[in-house]
Amino acid sequence: MHMEGKKKELLKKILGLVCIAVGIVALALPLIPGIFLIFAGLYLFGGENYASELIKKFLRKKEGEK
Repeated sequence: MHMEGKKKELLKKILGLVCIAVGIVALALPLIPGIFLIFAGLYLFGGENYASELIKKFLRKKEGEK
């Protein structure tokens, strides 16, 4: 049972990273909601991770510049 939880958590993190990567690429494409994919990826990846916190701060800063 414990190993199954670790596999599920790893799969969630991988899916989160894929969403973030696709979201960043999608920011340059007009029909794909890149920012939505980035936030979905951050949600899946988890807020306890230092890298995701940096990305959130960066996006908030960018949002403030507009």
